Amino acid sequence: MSRSKYLATSFLAATLALVLAAPALAQERRVAASPAEFVAWDVPVGMFVQLERKLIVSHNDNIPRAVSISVVRPPGDQVRPGYSPIPDTTWVYFIYDGSMSVENAVLIVGREVEGKWENWSEVGVALDLPAWENLTNQRWEAWITLELMAEPGEVVAPAPTVRMKLETVGEVSRRSWPFLLFVAIAVAAAILALGIWARRRKAKKGVGGRVFSHR
Repeated sequence: MSRSKYLATSFLAATLALVLAAPALAQERRVAASPAEFVAWDVPVGMFVQLERKLIVSHNDNIPRAVSISVVRPPGDQVRPGYSPIPDTTWVYFIYDGSMSVENAVLIVGREVEGKWENWSEVGVALDLPAWENLTNQRWEAWITLELMAEPGEVVAPAPTVRMKLETVGEVSRRSWPFLLFVAIAVAAAILALGIWARRRKAKKGVGGRVFSHR
């Protein structure tokens, strides 16, 4: 083999090795969630409730990163034994930094607190099941998926999935709208009555203070 051919072959081999090794040399960005699986017991039917269990979402970067979080209905053959896929993902809400989003949300994870960098954020989960009798005494599973919003050319590890298992109570919790409406009407009536009383009292004072002259 001539020297020129040898150099050309070596150059091509080195270039190919560099291309193949580039992804490995780049730092792989990851997003994680804790816990990886949990159970919500005694979920009420017909009432909005925020779960005590919260998710801790984190990543391995040193700057704030956007993370997409969603709830999906899992395949029926991949849920835990004794559970079935959740019928409707719109029953699940995410609560983050004072805002609430149904089914999916985009979080900004990572911030500096008192001079210390924190690469995690806390996400609340809430449920709002309709007041239907057929939703009582059920065992469902929903999957919460995470995805780190990748920058151009960035290597991102596969996103994790959190298994959320729900077990509903045996009776429907009726929403107390009639009672709340009654209270609102009662308060409005009291305010109206107080206003009428105040106007009449003012009118009486006005009449009492007048000076009449008779010709």
